[in-house]
Amino acid sequence: MSGAIPASLGDLPEIQYLSLNANKLSGVIPDNLIEATDTLLGIDVRYNAVHSPNTTLITALNQKHPVASPSIDLTASQTIDAEGLLVTDTRVFDVDLAWDTVAYTDHEGGYRIYLSSVTPDVFTQQADVAGKASTSVTVTALTNCTPYRAIVHSYTTAHTGEPAIPLNNNNANEVESDGELGNVVEFTTYGCSAIPVIDLPIPASSISELAKNGTGVATVAATDADGDPLYYSITAGNTGGVFAINNAGVITVADTLDYETTPVYTLSIEVSDGVNVASAPESVRIDILNENDTAPVPSVGAITEPSESAAIGTAVVTISATDADGTTSFIYSMTGTAFAIDSASGVITVNAVLDYETTPSYTETVTVSDGVNEATVDVTINIGNENDNTPVPSVGIISPPSESAEIGTLVAAISATDADGTTSFIYSMTGTAFAIDSVSGVITLNTVLDYETTPSYTETVTVSDGVNESTIDVTINIVKANDNAPALSAAITHPTENAPVGTVVAKITATDPDGDTFFTYSIIRGNDDGAFAINGSGVITVATSLDYETTNSYLLTVAVSDVVNTATIDITINVINVEVDIGGCSVRSGAAFDPVLLFWIGLSLVYLMRKRPIVISEVPPPE
Repeated sequence: MSGAIPASLGDLPEIQYLSLNANKLSGVIPDNLIEATDTLLGIDVRYNAVHSPNTTLITALNQKHPVASPSIDLTASQTIDAEGLLVTDTRVFDVDLAWDTVAYTDHEGGYRIYLSSVTPDVFTQQADVAGKASTSVTVTALTNCTPYRAIVHSYTTAHTGEPAIPLNNNNANEVESDGELGNVVEFTTYGCSAIPVIDLPIPASSISELAKNGTGVATVAATDADGDPLYYSITAGNTGGVFAINNAGVITVADTLDYETTPVYTLSIEVSDGVNVASAPESVRIDILNENDTAPVPSVGAITEPSESAAIGTAVVTISATDADGTTSFIYSMTGTAFAIDSASGVITVNAVLDYETTPSYTETVTVSDGVNEATVDVTINIGNENDNTPVPSVGIISPPSESAEIGTLVAAISATDADGTTSFIYSMTGTAFAIDSVSGVITLNTVLDYETTPSYTETVTVSDGVNESTIDVTINIVKANDNAPALSAAITHPTENAPVGTVVAKITATDPDGDTFFTYSIIRGNDDGAFAINGSGVITVATSLDYETTNSYLLTVAVSDVVNTATIDITINVINVEVDIGGCSVRSGAAFDPVLLFWIGLSLVYLMRKRPIVISEVPPPE
């Protein structure tokens, strides 16, 4: 029985039992069947592809179920047809099957695949595919060159524990288990007796090493008398798996080719119909065509270090290159301007004036091109230093020597630097007042100094590095020393014997080559009676009454000191005598008189005082 449950079943009167178990029923259970449940003693609709959204009906059907446990889930036992079975590929020992998926109501499920190869049909299970969404399977372990029939049986997981029930041998479409059979398909496995035959000769081929994957290279042709599908394979010579062959015999590029690694491939080919295999008696030769796809490999030759005085055009180094593509002619270029490179030969030469002190080393980038590809290499050229710079002298701390300094006294030190790195120099200097050590550059006193004669010296020091030399002027100032006694002179004014105290009689003047202006003065001899005094300015004055008749001349020694040095000067001071004119008579002061004469002189003085005054005059001292 198949198809949908007729709705008229619900109208049948006095039905006590209704068994629809294991039929090919499908679709929705009619709702009016619930009316029959009132009179039915039992009903069984299991193992059909039927279902109902009416929960009241499902409950009533379960209650009338003849099984001891009336609570069986009706929906769990329902399956639907698995239609659309077809063969997608047939081979020698296996087959690919596919079908339309079926939707179960609640539980998961799967598919059992049955095959039969004899008549009458005896189907045996060959595969069990879990998952109600499954749609295909590969059945293996078949016999070659054999006809088969196949069916698919669907099931739910609620009954996976039940043993598989063999299908009725008389009707392949009749089911005796929980499930529904779909259509039956027939197929015959490959692998009958004929051996594939490969067409000869197989022509040689060539392909560029730049060919992309998938590019066709060659085709191997074969035939099979049985008409079986043929399968091609490369069995040897395919180093690196760079080629592939499809089932049409077309060889294609499958990976990167490289002429420089493998210029020729010799491939061995086999053709199979699934059972029989034929090997090509000839190999397939494939020549790889060389392309300019490899960059040159530059190398730096021996470098001849150029001196900083090297002339422009001096060869320094040669750059060469090799190329896996076999290129032998290259184009050379480089950065920078200090050096130039010949574009054809790769010879690098000096192209500018070099200066080690400015740039002791150059690193330039050389580019080598084969016209398509290029590569670079860095070239470092060190410059050879030469003694081509003059020393740069400098004057160290100068210790100005005193004019009293001893010969050999350190005065100054001359040092020098040299951009060429020279550290040893030769020193010399002009003049004889000082000497310089030719190795150390130390200047020392070489003669007796006299500030008053030469207060400063400027000498020229020459510094040599053995090739180049330079000069520097050194000024040495002499420190004045107090080494000269004052120079003295005197201006004398002879006093009269009646000169009052304080009268200036002389002025001592002192000068000092050392520039001193402060002096101390003293009378150290000839002034025993203290007749004279001298002040701090060298002025000599009368210090007490003078008396011509007692001492008419003084020889004084005056000492003058600048604190360090003392000088003396002798001066003579003459005392001038004084005469008295009495009545026309000159009386020399201090003359001796007779008493009688004194009497008369007295009378005369009285008389004369009445007539005219008395005149007293100086009388020069006797010569």
